Amino acid sequence: MSKKTKSNENMMTRTASDAVRDFFNVGKVKRLFRVGTDIFSATVPFIEKQTPLNAAKAAFMIGKIIVDDLEVWPDDYFNEDWDNPYPLEFNKTILRALANKPYKVIRTSDESIVIYMVHFEDVQFGYVINTKTGYVDRIYVEVEKIARARSLVKKELWKLMKGENIVLRHVRRTTSNPDAETINLEIDDAFNPMPSKRADEYASYLKKCIDADVSRSVMLYGPPGTGKSTMARTIVNNLGMKSFRIRVEDIGHIESSTVFEAINIFEPDAVILDDFDRSTSQSSLLETLEFFQRHVKLVIATVNNKSHLDEAILRPGRFDELIQVKQMDEDIVKLILGAEHADAYNLVKDWPIAFIQEYVKRLRFMSPAEAEVSVKELAHRVHRLKKYDDDDESVSIDKMIETAPMPDSFDVLDEMIKGATKKRRKKKAIFT
Repeated sequence: MSKKTKSNENMMTRTASDAVRDFFNVGKVKRLFRVGTDIFSATVPFIEKQTPLNAAKAAFMIGKIIVDDLEVWPDDYFNEDWDNPYPLEFNKTILRALANKPYKVIRTSDESIVIYMVHFEDVQFGYVINTKTGYVDRIYVEVEKIARARSLVKKELWKLMKGENIVLRHVRRTTSNPDAETINLEIDDAFNPMPSKRADEYASYLKKCIDADVSRSVMLYGPPGTGKSTMARTIVNNLGMKSFRIRVEDIGHIESSTVFEAINIFEPDAVILDDFDRSTSQSSLLETLEFFQRHVKLVIATVNNKSHLDEAILRPGRFDELIQVKQMDEDIVKLILGAEHADAYNLVKDWPIAFIQEYVKRLRFMSPAEAEVSVKELAHRVHRLKKYDDDDESVSIDKMIETAPMPDSFDVLDEMIKGATKKRRKKKAIFT
C-alpha cells in the first residue's frame, strides 16, 4: 500500500473519530444522557420494590429532575464548546461592537442574571450579565468560530471609530467600582496634524522605507512643548496610516499582554508612544518595543530628555533613528500666530509651540506694558528648558530676544494689541 493511500486512510479515520467525538460533545446530547441517568436512578427503588410509597417518591423525583432541567444555570450554560475570544479587559470594547445586533435573552435560575445571545452575521456571541450591576464577566463564542469572531469584531470596531486614529488609556479601578474596566479605547483627537515642511520631508523619506518593506522606529526628542506629538501625528497623517497612540505611563499600569492584544485587534499601521522617557521601568519596555516592530510598519516615540533613557533602548532595532525637535518650522509658527500677529514671528520663532500659543492668548487681553513684562517672563521660561537639550545647542535668552530688538519689538506689540482692540470694538459695534 502506498504512503499516499495510508495517509488518506489515516485522515479518514481521524475525521470520523473527530465527528463522533464532536457529536457526543454537543450540549443537548450530554444533557439528555444526564437527565436519563438521573431519571433511571430515581426509579430504581420502585423497580426493586414496587410499593405505593416508592412509586410516589419516584414520581416526585422525576418531576424535580424535569423542572430542574428546564431551568438554565448561568454557570453551566457555556460549556467546553465555547471559549473567550478576548481577555476580560476588552469586554467594554467588544460590547460596543455587538451593540445594535440582533439578540435574544435567556432567563436563568437567578432572577438577577440573564444570558444574552447576540447574532453577528454567522457567529453567535454569548455573555452572562448581572441586571442589577450591569457587570459582564466573560464574552463567549463557539471554539470553532473564534477566528471568524475576531475578524468581525475588528472590522466593526474600525467602522465605529470611523477610520480615525485610536488612543489606549488606562482606567483606574476604584473602591466603589472594583470591577471597572482597566483600559479604554477611543478616537484620538488630542493632536491634530498641522502643515509642516519638515514633517512633509521626513514623511517622504519614511514612505521610501515602508515601500521597500523596511519598518522604522523613530524617536522625536526635545524640550516639552516643541510640538513633538503634533509632528508625529502629522507624519502619520501624511503617510495615510491608521495609528494607535499610547502614553508610556499608562503602559506601566497595563499588562503587556493586554497592549499586545489591542494591537492584534486593531492591527494599526503605526504606533505613537507619548512621553517615552516617563516610564518607571524601561527594561519592561524592551519587549513591548520589539513586539511593535514585528507587528506595525512605523513606531514613533516622543521624548523630552533622551539622556534619561538606557543606552540599550537607543540602539538600532529598538529605535532606528533619533530626530531632535527644538521647535516647529516656519509654517506652523505662522499658522499659530495668524495674520493678526504675524509681525511677532521674529520674536517667537525659536520658542516651543506651547509658549507661542500662550503668547497669542495673552495678547488678547494685555496692555502694551503688560505684554512687555509677559514676553520677558515667557522668554525666561523658554531658556530654562535648556536642561532638556541633550545636544547642548539651546539658544540663550539674550539671543532669543535679540531676534527682534527689544525696544522696537514692544512698538510692534503695541501696534498688535491696538489692532486687536480695534477689531474687538468693531465686532461689538456690529452686534449692538
